[in-house]
Amino acid sequence: MFLDPDKPIDRTLRNLPHWEQAGTVSFVTFRMADAIPEQSLKSWAEDRRRWLLTRGMTGEGELSEILAELSEDQRRQYLREFGKRFHDLLDAGHGSCVLRNPEYSALVESVLLHFDGDRYDLLSYVIMPNHVHVLVSPKGGHSMSSILHSWKRFTARELNKRLGAQGQFWQHESFDHLVRGSGSLEGFVRYLRENPEKAKLKASEFRLK
Repeated sequence: MFLDPDKPIDRTLRNLPHWEQAGTVSFVTFRMADAIPEQSLKSWAEDRRRWLLTRGMTGEGELSEILAELSEDQRRQYLREFGKRFHDLLDAGHGSCVLRNPEYSALVESVLLHFDGDRYDLLSYVIMPNHVHVLVSPKGGHSMSSILHSWKRFTARELNKRLGAQGQFWQHESFDHLVRGSGSLEGFVRYLRENPEKAKLKASEFRLK
């Protein structure tokens, strides 16, 4: 269930790098289109690009690959400055935050659970007011990209219908990270469980498995 560097890895690069490996657990984050102000995201991306360039890196690899090239001190600095900063932007509550409404978060949860045990194994998730974190392992030839596309397409259509809205609901790209071992998995599970408290949410404002 963990990343095996000796087995084939599917790599794609759109605005962000994405890695997939059959049967491997992925930590996936997808967010609403208005979850982070555009200028804040541009500033984060530019600061990250400059930080990596000064260390001889382009930043085009998957996060695991980037971190593997850094020293232990650099890895801690990177995660503190860019991982934490990005998630702090998500947790700041920007945008419409419609998933704060229990009716809408329940819809997203029902979609996540619909093919659990069939197309994928859903290990854990948290549905926050403007974003979703998921730990998931695809099954039976189903790819992470196709699973994620299905989740986002169906929920966007249904949520826009209920809101009487049109246009982009989710940000087109998502962040994903192949889990390398049991220690990493425990860290991600802990992060999911602590995320609502960190964002100071009431029990009705999130959904957690």
